[in-house]
Amino acid sequence: MKVGRGIRWLIGITMATGALFAIAVALRVPLAERAAGAYLAAQGFPEASVSVSRIGPDHAVIDNLALGPGLPAIERIEISYRMAELAGLRLRAVRIEGLRAVVDGRDPEALARLKRFLPSGGGRDDDGMAAPGPTVDLADAQIVFRTARIGEVTLTFRGSLDLAGSPVRASFEGRADGEFGQAAVTAWATPLVEHPTIQIQGYASADLARLPWPEGLEPRPRGGTLQLSLSGNLPVPSLEGPVVAGLLASDGSLVVDLKVRGAALPPYAASVDAGASFTARTGGGVLVLSMEEPAALTVRGLPPEMPRTVAEADFTLEAAQPAGPGADPSRATATISGRLTENRVDATLLAEGIWAPGGPIAGQLRLRDGSFRMPGRDILAASIEAAMPFPFESGGEPAHLSATVSTVSGRLAPLNLNARITREDETLRLEGSLASPDGGVRIPLQARCLGTEARGNVALGPATLQFQPDALQPAALGSAFAMVTQAEGAIEMSGTLAFAPAAPLQGSAAVGFHDVTLETAEGVIEKLNGTIRLDGLFPPRTAGPQAISAGRIVSGVPLEQPSLSFRLEPTEAGTAVVIDRAEGRIAEGTVVVEGARFDPAQSTHAFQIAIRDLSLDRLLGDYAMEGMSGTGTLAGIIPVTFSAAGVAIESGIVRAQGGGILKVDWGSSRDAMAKQGESVALMVQTLEDFHYSTLLATIERPADGSLSLKVALEGHNPAVKNGHPFRFNISFSGDLEKILAAVREGRRLGSNLFRGSLGETP
Repeated sequence: MKVGRGIRWLIGITMATGALFAIAVALRVPLAERAAGAYLAAQGFPEASVSVSRIGPDHAVIDNLALGPGLPAIERIEISYRMAELAGLRLRAVRIEGLRAVVDGRDPEALARLKRFLPSGGGRDDDGMAAPGPTVDLADAQIVFRTARIGEVTLTFRGSLDLAGSPVRASFEGRADGEFGQAAVTAWATPLVEHPTIQIQGYASADLARLPWPEGLEPRPRGGTLQLSLSGNLPVPSLEGPVVAGLLASDGSLVVDLKVRGAALPPYAASVDAGASFTARTGGGVLVLSMEEPAALTVRGLPPEMPRTVAEADFTLEAAQPAGPGADPSRATATISGRLTENRVDATLLAEGIWAPGGPIAGQLRLRDGSFRMPGRDILAASIEAAMPFPFESGGEPAHLSATVSTVSGRLAPLNLNARITREDETLRLEGSLASPDGGVRIPLQARCLGTEARGNVALGPATLQFQPDALQPAALGSAFAMVTQAEGAIEMSGTLAFAPAAPLQGSAAVGFHDVTLETAEGVIEKLNGTIRLDGLFPPRTAGPQAISAGRIVSGVPLEQPSLSFRLEPTEAGTAVVIDRAEGRIAEGTVVVEGARFDPAQSTHAFQIAIRDLSLDRLLGDYAMEGMSGTGTLAGIIPVTFSAAGVAIESGIVRAQGGGILKVDWGSSRDAMAKQGESVALMVQTLEDFHYSTLLATIERPADGSLSLKVALEGHNPAVKNGHPFRFNISFSGDLEKILAAVREGRRLGSNLFRGSLGETP
């Protein structure tokens, strides 16, 4: 039904009313009501009823005109006329009060009755009237619309219709109330019968959560308000064809002011505020937009189910469309620019030019000087630059991304990210690399994300770090590796990450060592080999026992052929380190640690160091004990406890397995010590070639104290008192750290360690 046909329906009702009154005047009231009923039945309203309350020479009143169930009804109609004009069905004025109608889209039968009531639209679409009509005033009119999607909306309105003028004119003032909110409009329309145009002023206020929303269009608002005001002139489209095309076909102009407050759009935003003022002009099938000031947009907060991030960036989205055929050849453009900060977006929109409905829109999204950090993770992406075509189509032009990736703490040196992103159906793929500024490090990077589900994975590597003197060194990788002063060899690494909504981040990694030598201030690790594989990163977890080995560890006393078998096991408190077995060779013997567990949930950690088959001669030589030598084999157990108070050793025992010889060359200090007394002179002489049967060392160290070492010796010197047996108890005490530091520095510790520490029992 065209609006013009609806107007002709109102005109028809008016003229039919005139016909009724022509009959009524002639027949008077009793016969008039029966004649009016018959007339309405002939017009297709067999159940219509009418009550004629007054008839005069120039004025008449009808009360309660009802056309039938489901059809409009009118409470009161007042008609002014001249008797001489009634024969030609010409009226001076009609006032209609209390028009009531219900349009129930949920009831097919009611819709069918209403459709029969409306005119079919036959005949011409021109003015359709041979004689001038009256002036019609409409007061207290109400139409109730009921649909499944918008519920019940009540339209209350009043207006006037000038059928006597040329062209036909009308004015309208109304209000709509529904579950979604309210709207009001004042309008003037002319011409009404053919190609009507409306001069309009109006406003609307709505609850966004209650507004009808297209099925399948997400996100659907869950809260917030909409305020709209408009003024201008619009062509009235035919309701029988496409509404948008009908609007754009004729000339029109509309000034719009739009405000949105507190719109909740889960899962993308907790609150959205927006405001825009623009002018829209129609004609020739296109829409011409112009804005004196940019529109404003503020997006606040992420809903609780979204991961918390700290991100900042400037962004710009530029879109354009060629103008429609026959229109201004300039391109229509729209630009959104703004800044993204932590859980907030502030942006502006500026759109102008000629837009053709259904035409192609193409553009570019750019991100500048961005940064991104996820709280709780020591990873920072800065200087983010991105460019993505819009629309981002499958198999189309790729997007590009660059950034500097580092750590907030500075433990890792910055790496430059460069990547391209492509789309294949609903899957996004990223290919690129992370590289150091000097090019010494390059790590391949691949990622895949299923956009509809926001799940995917990231693959890093494999990459090889080749360390060489005067080239790449660990210190260049960040402060976490600054303790390594020199490195040589190759380290190969790779890793994966997997992510999904409402799920913890998953990951795996592998690090391989190939003949790696590492030098630190504490010592040197030579020829490190092995691969460590993690099948979990958050927290770290190994894929079963891991094994690494080295050629030698030098920290004062060389540890030859060291090897380590260990596991990382997640616990409620973090990750526990389990040493299945650690061993190495010292002084031709072995040092072994087995079954040690370091659990962050425990306050103390205890393990034992087992010493087996150490050569005393080799040990004294490795420790650079100047003036001391010996023979024999040593073994023992040293219990070690770690706690917050420090490192403790309780009752560590190392003893000789069988007898041996201990020789002390006192050098230039011999004469001075011999003069300290007969007993000291005897001990000095005896220890120059002491054949021991017992050598027992007891080691103690409280967690907050210093090392205490007691050595018990039993034996004889064949050249002293005919081999008379002696028992010596020798105590060493002092600062363990100073002694070990002296050993690491390669200082020669000799017989002077015994000075002041000797005691003897003959």
